Amino acid sequence: MLLLAACTEVEPPAQQEVSDSPVQTTYEYHTTQTQAGVPVWELWGSSAQRFADDPLLHLSEVRMLFFREGDKDATLTSRSGEVDENSYDTVARGDVVVVTEDGRILRSEILYWDNARELIHTDQFVHFTDGDQVLTGYGLETDPNLTNLVILDQVSGSAIAGTGGETTGNGKEQP
Repeated sequence: MLLLAACTEVEPPAQQEVSDSPVQTTYEYHTTQTQAGVPVWELWGSSAQRFADDPLLHLSEVRMLFFREGDKDATLTSRSGEVDENSYDTVARGDVVVVTEDGRILRSEILYWDNARELIHTDQFVHFTDGDQVLTGYGLETDPNLTNLVILDQVSGSAIAGTGGETTGNGKEQP
């Protein structure tokens, strides 16, 4: 009997699987940053998901408003994104568009918001429109109002309706 018991196969304990499911989901996520009670920016997501051991909140249908001296200055939208709730650095992904109140438009597939520096940046392709002027290239740094815009590489530009010709080059370009 002892010999038979010694030959019995013992199954090892089942390993716990790591789940891809969120540990928390919030619908209609919204947060605001102010300075001395004046809004600097507001961030929304139709949903926000938190995953175990991930410091980021994963947002869907992102909208971010930027303010200057308390007045709405620009709106960023994207299909998805992430926000670090400690630093409030934010990543916007998929069909990212920034539109200023006076009509400047920036498009890319990914943009980063550096909260401490109050700077939008990317290393991806960008398309910028300001009235009849169009600039494209790779890499960008700008303020949320898109007035201090620097495209970092493979800059190409043109003016619509023949009002200024076309420019191309490498390096920094400001409209």
